[in-house]
Amino acid sequence: MSFPVIGIGSPMSDNCALGFAPELSDADCVHVFEGLLRHLAQLAKADKSALLAVKSLDRSAEILEEAFERHAYKCVTSVPLAMLDLPYRSLDHYLDTLPEKTGSYFRRKMRSASKVRIEYRSSLAGLEARISELFDSTLKQSKVDYGDFEKLDADYFPRVVHGMGDKAQLMLCWEGEELLSFQLFLVGRDRVLAKQIGMKYPRARELNLYFVNWLKLIEFAIERRIPTVEMGATTYATKLLFGGYLERRWLHFRFRSNLLNRMLGPVAPLFDFERNDPELAKLDADAKTHMGPRLSRLAQRNGPESMPHASGTHGAEHG
Repeated sequence: MSFPVIGIGSPMSDNCALGFAPELSDADCVHVFEGLLRHLAQLAKADKSALLAVKSLDRSAEILEEAFERHAYKCVTSVPLAMLDLPYRSLDHYLDTLPEKTGSYFRRKMRSASKVRIEYRSSLAGLEARISELFDSTLKQSKVDYGDFEKLDADYFPRVVHGMGDKAQLMLCWEGEELLSFQLFLVGRDRVLAKQIGMKYPRARELNLYFVNWLKLIEFAIERRIPTVEMGATTYATKLLFGGYLERRWLHFRFRSNLLNRMLGPVAPLFDFERNDPELAKLDADAKTHMGPRLSRLAQRNGPESMPHASGTHGAEHG
């Protein structure tokens, strides 16, 4: 089924960051947010959108729950995000803080970095076709299929890079004149937001470029004193190995029609992402219960060999 949808959220991220004036109380925030929901309903009526949504709210959802209930929104979990905090002086310092087994594993992977030329740029000029091919190649390697949700429009990469200016960065790994991998990420004051990655197989796997890309991105953030990398969704087990943790995100939604919305109630839990995602199902049961820093310790305790994607075959990141 397909419905026209209108919503509050970011097209660039699985993270809906709502900002309220600091002098507002929790009750004031709820009042202001209800104004947003009323305006969203007016836009939905004008656009004839069947479904209204607030996508990927973080813990602020708890404060706003009263507003959602009054406006008859249903709530399910959305894709959790892997986050990595970086209070480190250097990449070596970061690696030293990991469990010995994990740190040694990453250092071995990083040896491949000397075999490629790594370039950072904020322009896609002349690389459009190659970037698209690498992304499609990586999608085909994925062991998890998200269907239409992971497919991108042909103009996606040029539009993001052009629209974000120097806040959008490409990390490119070259072997001679051959482009073997790219990683697209967005750079802000308080976080680096990883978007998509693409690689040429089998050479990228032979050179451990998935790990090289992530470790160089971590180094990029540390050198610029950016405290957090938002690693995104998918390939959760491997990202937890880097010392990251999962943060829950919530999806609130309702049908514009009150009748359809009442009928939706009993089936809404079927749309819960966490209960349907095969990658999350493979994580430690205790880890799934505690969405937070504890996940990092669970992954590191089990070691790199326990990670299902540690062999170098990974799905493409998607936002």
